[in-house]
Amino acid sequence: MVKIPIDLPEGPGQDAFLKHFNAQLGRRMNTSRGQAFRRPDGAFESSVTGPVSFDEGVVQLSLRYEKSVGGALLYVEAERIGDEPNTFDWETRLRNLVLESSVAALAAKTEAFFRRTYRYYIGPQLDGEYWFGKLRFAPAWPEDDQPMLMNAERVVVFDQVIEAMNGSQASLIANESTARLSARFSLLLDVALHPPRQEMRWVFPDVEANSPKPTRRHLGFSGFDIAPSALPNKGEMCSLGNWTRDLSSPYREVGLLSFPSQTRTLLRSIDQAKPEIARAFDNCARLYQVGLDVGRRYPSAGLAYRVASIEALSKAGSNSFSDFMRTYCGVPAAEIDPFLEFLYGSARSSHFHAGALPLGEFDREEFPEAFMSSDYIDRSHQLRTGMLLMHSAVARWLLAQVPAV
Repeated sequence: MVKIPIDLPEGPGQDAFLKHFNAQLGRRMNTSRGQAFRRPDGAFESSVTGPVSFDEGVVQLSLRYEKSVGGALLYVEAERIGDEPNTFDWETRLRNLVLESSVAALAAKTEAFFRRTYRYYIGPQLDGEYWFGKLRFAPAWPEDDQPMLMNAERVVVFDQVIEAMNGSQASLIANESTARLSARFSLLLDVALHPPRQEMRWVFPDVEANSPKPTRRHLGFSGFDIAPSALPNKGEMCSLGNWTRDLSSPYREVGLLSFPSQTRTLLRSIDQAKPEIARAFDNCARLYQVGLDVGRRYPSAGLAYRVASIEALSKAGSNSFSDFMRTYCGVPAAEIDPFLEFLYGSARSSHFHAGALPLGEFDREEFPEAFMSSDYIDRSHQLRTGMLLMHSAVARWLLAQVPAV
């Protein structure tokens, strides 16, 4: 048995060491089993057992590390298992691996990896590729022959160059980056970007196959896109996007999907802002993204999440939802207060806390009928006006984050 003291406090240094050490073991262990648990005294243990390959041969080892109650990484311990004779000094080799991981963590040694991740949405085709530093956001199939269909599924790619210690970590970082950017882009594009859905859905019969009944098919996209092995050059695989939308406009114009013209300046400002502002923006974007997704099936839930997203944004200034709306929507308080009561009281609070669905998903359909009811008209007016007020407030807050030129 060998016990190698580490004594690294909780923090970036410890995280970097564990990532490097895990990367070393990952290259040397083709198979393994492990467990992790927190002991009754609060200390944490993690262990892994399996064959470890060194230059001189393979040895079966049981490895374990322990973290103290305070989070410090105390040591790495290893014990040889099995009855095979010991043919080389694996203990020294393991000590060297630990030392290499410690040095690499201190030096923050990384490599550049290209990673592509996919997201889906329903709506018109994205009008081209958009660049944000070393990140390319583009349609996966630029030559889509039906780009204007409003209710069609689209696929977009996030092409990134990731600095990481190994390929596995690069993939994890790319997935995390894509999740964060998908929420931001969902807010700015007003579409629900979501990961691939691992489902089988009923589809209409294939007319050419002369099938009389619908069939269940796996969801998925393949065969149309060309997946590069490195970050493409600008305009190499797709024309550039046009940045034609105005963030202040509450309505999306008919045509291809495009980012607001203020997008890059806005995102740079958010990234350079105080942490509480960036955090509030990301929380807002994530809730907005959820609202767009669930709102396609349950509009009341979508509206509730949209209100909650603005409430999250209001935390950047320690304001309430109503104060935020009064400050940024550009309408006198006396005119908007009735709509705020509907949005915060009925749409948000009654939905989350009492199960109400104020847009009537479970009510009797009242439209179309020869005469529309006053309830239907009043509810529609509240919804339309509330949505316009919320859009105006968010847009004004976002534009306020952009420095004046």
